[in-house]
Amino acid sequence: MKVSLHNTIAKYINMYKTLFVWKDMNEPSVFNGPEQTMPKDAVHHGGWEHRELHNLYGFYQHMATFEGLLTRSGGMERPFILSRAIWTDDNVATWEYLKISISMLLSLSLTGMHFCGADVGGFVQVPDPELLVHWYQAGALQPFFRGHSLGTIYGLLPYWYTLFHQAHTSALPPIRKSLWTPHTQYFSGGALLVCPVTDPGVTEVKVLLPGSDEVSLISICILHKGARTLDLPVTLNTVPVFQRGGTVVPRRAGCGSSTADLQQHPITLTVALDTKVTHDNTAESTGWYHSTGQGWNHILIPIYTLPFKSLGSVRELIILFSKDALNRSKVTVKKCMMLRKYFCFK
Repeated sequence: MKVSLHNTIAKYINMYKTLFVWKDMNEPSVFNGPEQTMPKDAVHHGGWEHRELHNLYGFYQHMATFEGLLTRSGGMERPFILSRAIWTDDNVATWEYLKISISMLLSLSLTGMHFCGADVGGFVQVPDPELLVHWYQAGALQPFFRGHSLGTIYGLLPYWYTLFHQAHTSALPPIRKSLWTPHTQYFSGGALLVCPVTDPGVTEVKVLLPGSDEVSLISICILHKGARTLDLPVTLNTVPVFQRGGTVVPRRAGCGSSTADLQQHPITLTVALDTKVTHDNTAESTGWYHSTGQGWNHILIPIYTLPFKSLGSVRELIILFSKDALNRSKVTVKKCMMLRKYFCFK
């Protein structure tokens, strides 16, 4: 049957209002090869061996798809392409693979592959319930998480958008390794310290809190001093996440099944203070990147702070927002949650 190219393109343009693409097997994948991909000494046009061109294959395929989606929308919508090259391939449902996935993702982040993740729960074999729960907890605090059973990743999207804006403008990785912390600990941006449980039967984890600023365990709002190792009790319901003193983290006050749903919820600010009862003025702690949807528009909403006033046991923090930015973004700030006693907000 002869297919008209014109009709095929018209169908591609008009088939769906919104179209996203998942590109699989684009390493390229060759199942009967020694490394599940093309042999390194395979010769391409011009005499180039595959070892020289392997990474370019997925790169240019990705680029062509991006340009095609951009053309399809007339340049009005941001393309979203999920490429197999950005996750850690067909992993195994074992504790060892959960543990090494953290180092792999941190390495990918350093090379500029910021939107990276692992198959949560493993691809090969069936995970036991404990492993699956802890893998979901770890995946929900990594840049790329393929799953919709947790609200954590969606609630933190304003924070993730801000981190990816930083990655775009300054190449700063969204997830970062500290030289002084164990290899299973890492930072999401400069504010959140994550320490996933990566071993079975664990009831307590050791967390190295760097620096000297106050650090808060955000799930239950407990304050800890930095520059020490903390023995933290954990259960299946525990996600060891700490917010560094001196930072502000924006969250959506509700959750949903898509980013469009989240636009209907207000913002909650979680403010953690350092030992000087202040917070720093880095981009991610004094403002957030607000996405206005599928288009290219975005708004950087700054947060201005005034010094604290101390009156005995009562202290006061004044946080001011750019009224113009808030009006343009149509964002409602529901509340500011302090991670320290005796503070109120105006």
